[in-house]
This record gives sequence, C-alpha cells and structure tokens, in this order.
Amino acid sequence: TGTYLDTPFHRYADGDDLAAVRLDQLANLPAVRVSVPFERALAVDESHFLGLDLAGKAVLVHTGWDRFWKTDQYY
Repeated sequence: TGTYLDTPFHRYADGDDLAAVRLDQLANLPAVRVSVPFERALAVDESHFLGLDLAGKAVLVHTGWDRFWKTDQYY
C-alpha cells in the first residue's frame, strides 16, 4: 500500500506547500475511488480523472498493486 498527498506547490511555484494546508482541508472529506488496474495501465494520468467531480474530495487511486505487498515483485 502507499499514500501520497499532493499540494499546489508540487505543480505551481507559488503554490502552498504541505505546511500551509489546513487540517480541515485533509480530514473528514467525502472520497472518490478511482480504479486504474495495473493490468490495464502502469501510468495514472489525467485521462483517468476526466469528467469526475473531485473538488473538495479526497481522491483514492486503486491500482491493485497492493496484492504484491511483501513480495519481491512489489519492489
């Protein structure tokens, strides 16, 4: 399993970094699960999010790679 928290700073030079993001922006949010099975695509790109209402939501991307946790293939 893995986690990643993207912030505006990752894309915009003048964007907020993690220290400037308020906790209420990160917790107790509605969530959207986006399935991108690794058997179909090894890269997750903008095409996987087109047409989805993601504003103000936690976006969870499920690739299925977790099935290899604690195996040589995982690494």
